[in-house]
Amino acid sequence: MVTKFDCFLFNDVGMKLKDEPFENNEEACYRTSIGRIYYSVFLIIRDKLYSMGKRYEIKQIRSFGEHEKIIIYLQTRMGPIELKLGGLLKKLKDLRVDCDYELGMEIQVNKVEDAIFFFKSIKNILIQDLNWISTN
Repeated sequence: MVTKFDCFLFNDVGMKLKDEPFENNEEACYRTSIGRIYYSVFLIIRDKLYSMGKRYEIKQIRSFGEHEKIIIYLQTRMGPIELKLGGLLKKLKDLRVDCDYELGMEIQVNKVEDAIFFFKSIKNILIQDLNWISTN
């Protein structure tokens, strides 16, 4: 039996890259770290919404990409907790987009710390407020 990949492991990779960046490649590690941190929670949220039968509703949202559709769905089609969750996910996504595409912007460790703050806030909502994931 194949077990489902634990997306929180992406966060572990991100933390390792932050804590132990390759010599002379710190910024590349910080950029990659933020991407892994973002994807760890994005994939969990997306899969939970899909398992709740929301895939078709999400696909009907007029937006450019799946990431934006998930955020819009959380912010407009659910309750106040999901609205907050969508806002945090958007902030983390925007940070990830900066890291991937804004090559003239210097990314330092403080941006990774911002990503970690958003990650922890999102994870707390997923566990404590929504009970979407367990602490095991």
